[in-house]
Amino acid sequence: MDTTEPELVTTNAQPMIEIRESLPMDQITAFFDRAYSRLGEYVAARHVAVSGPPYGISHCVQGETIDVSAALPVAEQVSGEAEIRPVVLPAGRAATLTLTGSYDDIAPAYETLLGWITAHGHRPAELAWEQYLTMPEPGGDQQGNVTQLFWLLED
Repeated sequence: MDTTEPELVTTNAQPMIEIRESLPMDQITAFFDRAYSRLGEYVAARHVAVSGPPYGISHCVQGETIDVSAALPVAEQVSGEAEIRPVVLPAGRAATLTLTGSYDDIAPAYETLLGWITAHGHRPAELAWEQYLTMPEPGGDQQGNVTQLFWLLED
């Protein structure tokens, strides 16, 4: 796992569309595959302007269950349909780091980020997210994936 040194940033509010579910941790990959496919169909059919790479948003983890969203940032807020909802990722202070490596390294990278947050006297909020800056190629080497992690702060 290769990460940058964590740092504090101020994030801007970001309009998005999302599909959100609570599910067992071992079903995250299947959820993201299904949800991003559905979000892609939605934006293609409606000519929605996507304004950046996709997000994975963690709203809450309780035991082996995670409340998670697959989301796409959009240039302007749009209406949703069925399981696709318009949302706004809130502005605020956040701790961030960048991970280069496999998606299997995301959980340990979040642990590193949380350790840094508490060691520096900050209080983490429940909301954390990652932005997938590179998209993996089927059968490709995951070690080149670049993912930026954010954890919103309460203070």
